[in-house]
Amino acid sequence: MIQNIANSIINESKVFIIAEAGVNHNGDVNIAKKMIDAAVGADADAVKIQSYITDELIIPQARMAPYQKLNTKNITQSQMLKKLELSANDQLILQNYAIEKKIEFISSPFDIPSLDLLVRMGVRIIKIPSGEITNIPLLKKSLLLR
Repeated sequence: MIQNIANSIINESKVFIIAEAGVNHNGDVNIAKKMIDAAVGADADAVKIQSYITDELIIPQARMAPYQKLNTKNITQSQMLKKLELSANDQLILQNYAIEKKIEFISSPFDIPSLDLLVRMGVRIIKIPSGEITNIPLLKKSLLLR
């Protein structure tokens, strides 16, 4: 079976490799650019980040999961996510950098405004986060994009 993902032809002898940057950039565009460079160096076909707006995602009083508490001290979940959040401008900078480096830019939106942003940016591959499989409004909105 032959598939076409963005400009890549995928078949039985060619896989599409996605380098997962996620939020490991810690909200720093320069670190994210280095991650894109590493993905290019690893010969990945794409690099994927996460797109979200903290205030759309959680309430300020949201509690941290036990694993989050291990790595953070004296901050709320909202503060932690805010620190990792990339602005719309940051994401556009990273998309342009990825284009310059000739690697596909992918993102996983966690909320409808982030999905809308990715569409406005012309992101060609949008991956719905696994944790959002019960987010019916996000799923319905994404289905309208097909």
